[in-house]
Amino acid sequence: MKSSRKNRTPLSVAAIHAAALELIEKNGFEALSMRSLAAALGVDPMAMYHHIPNKAALIFGLYNTVLADLIPTTASTELWRDGLKSLARQYRALALRHPKLFPSLIASNADIPNAYQAFEQLYGLMLESGLSLEKVVHASETFFAFFTGFALIEIQDASAPPDQSTLESFAQIDQRDYPNITRLMPVMSNADVQAKFEFGLELFMCGLEQMLSSHSRA
Repeated sequence: MKSSRKNRTPLSVAAIHAAALELIEKNGFEALSMRSLAAALGVDPMAMYHHIPNKAALIFGLYNTVLADLIPTTASTELWRDGLKSLARQYRALALRHPKLFPSLIASNADIPNAYQAFEQLYGLMLESGLSLEKVVHASETFFAFFTGFALIEIQDASAPPDQSTLESFAQIDQRDYPNITRLMPVMSNADVQAKFEFGLELFMCGLEQMLSSHSRA
């Protein structure tokens, strides 16, 4: 028996998006359909079409919704260095909040308004640093590629079932054949993801600082 309509949240675009995100993170991106979403909301599927025309529009809206987390709500007074660090951390946090949606978001070629807003913010911070236009483009692409790759690997590792087979196989190797792997094994087995992220961020910023320093001397 269906629950009373009075006990449910009134249907709206925001409510549909919230339910869709919850469904994706619970059952995976492939589990999302207008019918499964209607069931989760406890409504007739046709009721959703008064708010969202089709599944493609739904997914587009989800992408735009989660990317809003990268858009500053007020004018930023941060220096460009702090702004880039903040954006990188926000981007990783977004990926970890939506691990089942994030890979499809990255693979999408849709023209998403909030994606443009995020890149506008990134380019503004890079331009503020004093890099040439060409280096702004290169540095921004490197920023996006590194932190996207890091987030995807982190999500994949977090979702994988517990399996020590790789570490166990490393532990069985002959130290004479693989001295470097053997030496690093204790560190790899105790790796701190947060520390690795911050190291990568610091490495990126140091490289940018060095480039700016060389540019100034030239």
